[in-house]
Amino acid sequence: MRNNWRKITQKILNDESLTREDEEWAVKKIQDYWDNHPDVTNRYPRWKKYIAWVAGYQIFDYNKISKKLVEVPLARKRKIIFNQLKGFVRVLLAKLSAEPHTPGVVPATNDHDDIEAAKVGDRYIAGHSETIDFTDTTTKLKLWTIVCNKAYLRVLWNTDMEGIIDLQRVEEKDPITGEVIGESFKAITEEGDLDMECISPFNCRPDPLYSDHDKWRWFVYGEEVDAEELEEEYGLKPGSLVEQSNTLDTAYDLELQDEQDIIVGSPDKSEDITGRTVVQKQFWTKDIYIFTAGTKVLEYGPNKDGVIPFFPTEERLIPIDQYEKGFSFNESLIKDAIPIQREYNRQASVISTALERAAKLKIMVPMGSMLRKEQWTNDYGVFYNPHMGNPYQMKIDPFPVELPQYKSSLIQEMQSVMNLHPASFGQLPERASHPSGSLVNLLLEQDDIVLNPLLSAINRAIGKAWSLGLRIVRDNYVTSRL
Repeated sequence: MRNNWRKITQKILNDESLTREDEEWAVKKIQDYWDNHPDVTNRYPRWKKYIAWVAGYQIFDYNKISKKLVEVPLARKRKIIFNQLKGFVRVLLAKLSAEPHTPGVVPATNDHDDIEAAKVGDRYIAGHSETIDFTDTTTKLKLWTIVCNKAYLRVLWNTDMEGIIDLQRVEEKDPITGEVIGESFKAITEEGDLDMECISPFNCRPDPLYSDHDKWRWFVYGEEVDAEELEEEYGLKPGSLVEQSNTLDTAYDLELQDEQDIIVGSPDKSEDITGRTVVQKQFWTKDIYIFTAGTKVLEYGPNKDGVIPFFPTEERLIPIDQYEKGFSFNESLIKDAIPIQREYNRQASVISTALERAAKLKIMVPMGSMLRKEQWTNDYGVFYNPHMGNPYQMKIDPFPVELPQYKSSLIQEMQSVMNLHPASFGQLPERASHPSGSLVNLLLEQDDIVLNPLLSAINRAIGKAWSLGLRIVRDNYVTSRL
């Protein structure tokens, strides 16, 4: 395998064309990386579980045997959900977004030219961040990192964008008389501009040997696109691009326990509104890139930047250099909060069931009745023997007095796990005797400090992305455009 990649890399760097055998081998290997990556088999189900629980679908769990996310068969009265996770995620996102990201350019030397170049870089970052809506990109980056502890920041030269290179003075004339009534400026644009976007971890396959971006041997990014447009863009025969797997299609699927493959009447013949799609895969190394779709190689060439343009964000509290293929030591905060959320839902169900029993009228049923046990259990019926005296109303079903206090303690445990305390939710601690600004600020600072490692991981990815972005700008911009 290594020799083949080395041979293909050498051909591309020498500006030689790949043979049909080379292209077939490359397509097969890239497809293998895409379908059989450790993330697909081991992390996909866990990430799907975290997303489902944060979204409120908290009756789904990970089946270790089938390695799928399935619905847990619970009684209807047990399916009461009070989603606390979404509120915690909102507060975490607000804290991580409290201060905007404003990367600065450090001069290479103390020379005047380098200092002035750094100032130009600072002004460019500040202005272009508005153009590409970098605030929205970083928000998505933080959300993926909070929920899955994994996200990617992509840097690219977007040919669909345009940049202003000059302003041309234009006379404005009266449409009736033709007289000059003023003047304005017309923007002269140039095709292409720097762009950045947040990429879901479900769309990426990093080198499974290393966790460090600088050590990656290769990286694969996949995106579902319109097959017809892609065929037209690359001049391929219509219908020639056919997707080979459904790995990306099932990325966010939840499997219902009671699903049945039963078709009543004639099958639905309506056309899929999404149309015919295919996953375009981008294979990157520090030396080359190869784009594929279906069984075709779309394009390839040298990686002139010498850097894989995808930068990961991940909080690694356990500093293991190797990529964790099966068991993961650095999981999302959501993983630790899910058992508490599950117990919280269970206790809420217990309270709800007890109150319902207390409020519902008991049904007196003579002994020997034809009612089945399930019927009188569900309807809270009471059997009695008419020959043993008159029946009497049963006592209400109480629940332990400790239950409400235990339910409140679960919220406190979740706050501890998520490193968010009442002050972050605008509440004073129970033991606080009186409101105090100093106390609140101290508690808020305590929560903010704990988030520093996660924020540092995000900032490192952003810094590396802008470093590559400025290099791309330097290579593609003309002086007037800056």
